[in-house]
Amino acid sequence: MPGKDQFCKIDVNGVTILPSGRYATPVGEFIRITNDPYGMAISPNGEKAVTLHNGVITVIDLNSLEVQRIPSYDGKIPTPLTRGSFLGVAFSSDSRNVYLSGGDNGQVIIYDLENLKKIASISLNGEING
Repeated sequence: MPGKDQFCKIDVNGVTILPSGRYATPVGEFIRITNDPYGMAISPNGEKAVTLHNGVITVIDLNSLEVQRIPSYDGKIPTPLTRGSFLGVAFSSDSRNVYLSGGDNGQVIIYDLENLKKIASISLNGEING
């Protein structure tokens, strides 16, 4: 590994050193979001991306590269996730809602991206028809 003896660092204008010691050089635009996003989906219309990590949702406008963190730092937009959630993001076919893994509570959260609020949840606990 070329950077095995170097500390990790993010350099948006140069070479980033990953924890593995590998180098990464940015290509295209760079935006900062919450750390360690594990789940990600891009909307069918190509306008938004959503990432998920441990109760934090990040909505990225792919045209303007504006980022909305949920929950917001100012507390005005609460999280719809009551327990840890790391993976599992899918868009509705009309790109208006996302389905989010509810983590260890056995639910799928349906989240309205336009109004930034939870609109329903689907329990996966218990028997499913069929």
